[in-house]
Amino acid sequence: MYADDEAGLLALSGAEWHVWDRIKKAMQFDARTVEILKKLEDHEGGVERFSYKNGLLYYKNYVFVLGVPGLREEILAHFHSSKKGGHSGWLRTYVRIKHFFYWEGLKNEVKKLVAKCDICQKVKYDQRRPIGLLQPLSIPEKIWEDLTMDFVEGLPSSGGYESILVVVDRLSKGTHFIPLRHPFTVSNVAKGFVDNVVKLHWIPRSIVTNRGKLFMSSFWQELFTLQGSKLKASSSYHPQTDGQTEVVNRTLEQYLRCYCHEEQKRWKEYISWAKYWYNTSHHASINMSPFELMYRRPPPMLSTYEKGTTRNEKVERELIARDEVVAKKSLKKKFNVKLSQRYYGPFKVLERIGEVAYKLELPSTSRLHPVFHVTVLKKRVGNSSPISSDLPAFDIEGNLLIRPIIALRYRNWKKGRGMTKVWQVLVQWQGVPTEEATWEDYDEMVERFPDFSLEDKGILEERGNVETVRKSKTIMEWRSRPYIDGSSLVTRGTI
Repeated sequence: MYADDEAGLLALSGAEWHVWDRIKKAMQFDARTVEILKKLEDHEGGVERFSYKNGLLYYKNYVFVLGVPGLREEILAHFHSSKKGGHSGWLRTYVRIKHFFYWEGLKNEVKKLVAKCDICQKVKYDQRRPIGLLQPLSIPEKIWEDLTMDFVEGLPSSGGYESILVVVDRLSKGTHFIPLRHPFTVSNVAKGFVDNVVKLHWIPRSIVTNRGKLFMSSFWQELFTLQGSKLKASSSYHPQTDGQTEVVNRTLEQYLRCYCHEEQKRWKEYISWAKYWYNTSHHASINMSPFELMYRRPPPMLSTYEKGTTRNEKVERELIARDEVVAKKSLKKKFNVKLSQRYYGPFKVLERIGEVAYKLELPSTSRLHPVFHVTVLKKRVGNSSPISSDLPAFDIEGNLLIRPIIALRYRNWKKGRGMTKVWQVLVQWQGVPTEEATWEDYDEMVERFPDFSLEDKGILEERGNVETVRKSKTIMEWRSRPYIDGSSLVTRGTI
């Protein structure tokens, strides 16, 4: 600050006025300051950059702070640790201080103060690059002796199952996918492990897991320790330790997403095929498939079934279902983050809006705004294809526009693990054929569509349950965002 700028000094808080008083008092006993003041008074040379005003010594128009014990530390602490300082970094703290004060080595002292600040070390984001080289696990010697384990959770209920235990052999890369009901216990997981892994490969020598409470429980530790297995838990907050299983989890989710994104409650039906696909696929790390490494022969090929070659109707249905892996499309969007498809389209690019947005040609039924940011757009790779109409109608908030037309039938249905009875109604939806009607909870329909005509529950109770068993389906609301394809785009689904 300039020497004649008294308003700058007055802008400081009352607490800082004590600093001015301490500086003035210290000047009277500091030999160097006394010498400088004498030269200024006698107009001698060598002190051209110094000036004296209002009882303070200035250097280049900044208050000169003496090396009195505790004085400089008090100024540094005030400009860094107070509410005005906000525990800023060294540069911001330095700029604040040098606006008023000067002393030799100010910048270095600010750097040291900020580096040693205990609060800054505890609360600030660590901007360093990842520290420490990854230490590889020991190389297994035999197949199915050294395993890794993890869970895939958050899946929609499929036949009562909501989670998958993923077990990977570290040598052969072979896997077992074990569906689990939620909430699962240590004993449930141990039983599933014995039924699917131990009975085929015996007790493993070591198991690598994360530090989940299940794997850290005394039951789990004692059970495998007594069998001679060495349990290797990862470091806290360090998923790279079990990185192989994390990759398998991602691959499994991707497989299920490909085939179950429209009928997500059917994922359990695909678990066996996912296991077959993964264990018979080529792995670059072993230069063969896990099947070939374990059985010393290439995996067998499944022949495609030709319709009409068997007289057994049940066998024909089973083989046709096996070949038709991709479920047929429908307008029912059973949206769940875990298994939903990530993009929709492609859609034609009409024009570029500014630097980071594009306008798309969406279906005429869509009420979404056609301009999207590039972060939700993705270029479509491959041969050009017709513009997609695979985008249901939405309202302006992104909710699916589909309404019930008529209630076809009713039933009293056992639902959930507690097998609680609830009334359900078979609903035909607007724009959807009758065969695509779905069973919905009676109370949920009343809440979502209060104007929809339904029979009174009292009448239904008198009639009783007259419906035969039919697979339960539900409709869930979903939202969508788009992405790019050269001259066409695809939409990215989100909730």
